[in-house]
Amino acid sequence: MNKKTAYILIAEAEKVLKNAYVPVSDYPVGAAILTDDDMIFQGCNTESVISGLGSCAERNAVSHAIAHGKYRYKALAVVSKDKKMIKPCGACLQVLYEMTQISKNDIDIVYTDSDGEIRIESVKTILKSTIGPEDLGKELGSYRNR
Repeated sequence: MNKKTAYILIAEAEKVLKNAYVPVSDYPVGAAILTDDDMIFQGCNTESVISGLGSCAERNAVSHAIAHGKYRYKALAVVSKDKKMIKPCGACLQVLYEMTQISKNDIDIVYTDSDGEIRIESVKTILKSTIGPEDLGKELGSYRNR
């Protein structure tokens, strides 16, 4: 992934920070996912005062893309209000890993900090030990043609 595309994704993720619903943590997170056909879908985190009912920005971005029929991705950027480099949580990485099995391609994760430094790592690099549909005897080929 080139830096221009990474900065575009970061900018798209930053746009949705203000929309995060975070009454408990007051820690908004934004994400933007790039599809294999170069469309971008955003997501922000949402919380509830009842523990466990919230959803991460990364999974919300994936859900936004899926709602538009997009299942194959190249990259995802994730940003926070304090401009620290943050990585997706394990649940988000699991969902992203499953998406790599649909496309048969890894997904780049893009991070930045307040100095504008960019780091790019792949889902499979971050999530060393995985379990996915193939491990359960499931073939996701039907989603490849969507």
